[in-house]
Amino acid sequence: MKHSSVLLGLVSLLSAAGCALDEPTETDDQPPLLDDQVFYQTVVTTTPDGSVQLGEPIAITVAQEREQNEARLAAEAGASGVAPAVVDASCGNASIWLYSRTDLLGDRVCFVGKGAVFLEEVPRYITINGKKYWAGDWRISTGSFWAGVSAGRLSNHYDFEPDGNGRWTVPFDAYAQVVFNQPTRAHNIVLYQ
Repeated sequence: MKHSSVLLGLVSLLSAAGCALDEPTETDDQPPLLDDQVFYQTVVTTTPDGSVQLGEPIAITVAQEREQNEARLAAEAGASGVAPAVVDASCGNASIWLYSRTDLLGDRVCFVGKGAVFLEEVPRYITINGKKYWAGDWRISTGSFWAGVSAGRLSNHYDFEPDGNGRWTVPFDAYAQVVFNQPTRAHNIVLYQ
């Protein structure tokens, strides 16, 4: 009882002082990341004939991702002479970066080109004790992405039928930064160019 009174008093005091209490965010359940933590990046290229090419997964640190995100933000804001320090040249600002976490960090897949990619065909890797291991595919229900030059959609169905009855779509514009948290896993991403 004593602790409840103290907590209630503290909340009242903060409210009276005009301080806003932080609302829970979608990233509250994600542990903070250290700069030297390693994730994997895979580049997926769609070609004009509709085929999909997968690049080899490349190790990337959280520090590199943060540096690339800052450089990309500066470049999109019009800063001259800014080029992201990309680990793979095909994963530049024009591509969409899909992350396994909601904070634009974590495992990343870069999509280059236009067309549909079925996420179950894109392998995902993790690091355990400094070694790379296959961890399934990129059908995820929670994450974030940063679109490049293409608008598109992320969805859990393969057609253009209306959403509803468990079907969902997250449309996005070019250069949009999007956090998604859906009840079921995404099945595809479609890039329009």
